[in-house]
This record gives sequence, structure tokens and C-alpha cells, in this order.
Amino acid sequence: MESGSASGENRQRMTGWFPPGVSGNPGGRPRRTEVEKLTVKLTRQEAQASVERLMGKAIQAVERALKSKDPAISLRAAVEVLDRGLGKATQRIEGTFSGPETVTHVTPEMLKLAAQRLLAAEATDVETRP
Repeated sequence: MESGSASGENRQRMTGWFPPGVSGNPGGRPRRTEVEKLTVKLTRQEAQASVERLMGKAIQAVERALKSKDPAISLRAAVEVLDRGLGKATQRIEGTFSGPETVTHVTPEMLKLAAQRLLAAEATDVETRP
């Protein structure tokens, strides 16, 4: 065993990175067998056939909803069709934020908590006004 410096393999185990020119998988991804290739092909074909069968039923259901006598149902169906065909409209959120300068991910729970804090602050502000 080396006393002064770790070999590339040992260094990778200790630090989690590979030195330049050293691969973590020198043999590459194993090739699929003929049975595996055939299984993948048949599975994709079956999945495609299932989707095609269901698409007809789904389109018929949407057509029935669009023709519904209940305006709420027909409007909802129209909105779904347009959202999927054209994409949903972008919603802009404005407000002040006292936190890090950049936010990379905001969860619904974070928004709910922020709204609760804002409402609590407004309620306190209203109570303290003369």
C-alpha cells in the first residue's frame, strides 16, 4: 500500500471523483441480449397499441363533455382541450420576499406558509392602527 499518496482507485473511493482519464465504468454498459431486445420491442408495441385504443375512448368522452347541456362541464372540457393543445397560460406571481436573493424551488407548502405569514402580519397591522 502506498504511504504518501493514494492511487487513482483509492482516491476515487475516498473523495467520490475520478482523476482525469480514469473511467468509473471502463467496460461500458453491458449489451442487451436478443431476448432483452425482443422484450423491449414487444413491450413498446403493446404500450403503443394500448394508448391507441384508449385515445379513441378519451376523444369520445371529451366530445360528449363538450356537447354537455351543463355549461360547467362543457367549459371545463374546453379548457382542458385548450390547455393541452396550446399550453396553460403563464401565471405571474408578484410580491416581496425577505430571503435569499435567488429562489430555485418553491413548493406549495412554502407558498401557503408565506400567505399565512402575510395574512397574520396584515391582521396585526390592522389591529394596531388608530
